[in-house]
Amino acid sequence: MRIFGTEKHTNPWIEKGLIPLGITTGEKKTIVSKRMTMMTDSFFCWARPGVGKTVILKNFYYHLWLSGRPLIIFDPTGLDHRLSFLPNKFAQNLPPGTKAGGIYEHPFDKTKKVAYLNVGKSMFNWEKKYKPDLNTLERAELLSLRFSDGAQDELRKILKTYGPFDTYDDLIDFVNKFPVNPMTAEAYRKKNVNGKSYMITRHHKFFKEGAYINQQSKLNLLRILYKLSDEKTIGLDDTYDFDILNWVKEGNSVVFSFDRNYDLTRAVVSIVAKKILRWKSVAGYGIQPWFIFEEMDKVFPEFPKEYEKEIVDYLSELILQLRKLSLGIGGASASPRTTNKTVIENAHNVIVGKLTGRNLIQMRYFYNQWTADKIKNLHWNRHSNLGSGQREVLYIDEFNNKFVIEPFESPCDIHREIRGRNPK
Repeated sequence: MRIFGTEKHTNPWIEKGLIPLGITTGEKKTIVSKRMTMMTDSFFCWARPGVGKTVILKNFYYHLWLSGRPLIIFDPTGLDHRLSFLPNKFAQNLPPGTKAGGIYEHPFDKTKKVAYLNVGKSMFNWEKKYKPDLNTLERAELLSLRFSDGAQDELRKILKTYGPFDTYDDLIDFVNKFPVNPMTAEAYRKKNVNGKSYMITRHHKFFKEGAYINQQSKLNLLRILYKLSDEKTIGLDDTYDFDILNWVKEGNSVVFSFDRNYDLTRAVVSIVAKKILRWKSVAGYGIQPWFIFEEMDKVFPEFPKEYEKEIVDYLSELILQLRKLSLGIGGASASPRTTNKTVIENAHNVIVGKLTGRNLIQMRYFYNQWTADKIKNLHWNRHSNLGSGQREVLYIDEFNNKFVIEPFESPCDIHREIRGRNPK
């Protein structure tokens, strides 16, 4: 197959429907690749820090992007994948026939773009600010932001009954003056009726008759609202929203960065996954987006904290539903042992770097003793080859074939190249 019918707009791997992963390390050097499929698919990379998980993952989704798959990438660290905008200037081991390149503009189809949405504080000049609208957040997202169960319920009632609020100062003032028991609510009502309302709020609305909120819920509301006001990551309107659904429907991709805010990451994952799920539940076949997660063990921990448990369980179920609708799921993490099993079990394709200890025990659980021994004896030296490293990883495909390979580098920019090019 030739894209646009010219040599200029071709890639040998995309034409064959393959994603090149690396070269075998034995005497007979062979390129190992993963086949592309429109069926439900997954690709996970587990390895200790420094082995090159991010580089492997970038190389993988760069070829997905060339093939026309929309990517929805979540980067909790706020650095690694937002640099995929740029080409890798120092790449030494790219797949044959593949040139260095960023993924902002598609080389085959100029109508396809990537939106870089920043949900943190520091921004690169190619990023767009993104703030979810607090008024649209549902139970799971609010719990993820650390609102208590009672507080999230009260907040949604306040926003629906008395909103919209112009600023966080207005909302905080309104919540701060809200009655906390029936007697206080009645006293406020009488003073308001008699024209002695010293409780006029910055929001210029008075509380409904008999309305009050629990004192503990009120304290939790104020604590989290002050935090959100300081962080400036959640908006009170749709000014900094983004039409993600229609963007992806047109075949475009999106990269979210979060500055290590895992609570906010999970909330945004929930928002986006629900939109895609509703669309694909009706649309069925057609475009096959891929969800890509950096630090999966932080976004989907196997052992979540108490306040995280409900949102992690909820997101895990969302991921299962997306996989049933033939969406792709990919990600990287330092440990399979600490990553939610609902998300990673039955993975079709896995790349594993050198692991030790309880992670090897986990690999025996997933595969067998022979696989665990192979992983234990992989070669890893990050200081060789003038700093580019010498790494072996084990690739296990959907047929349980195993290949020890030296992985290719990514055509996209990677985090080791950012010296002298810091965010604004």
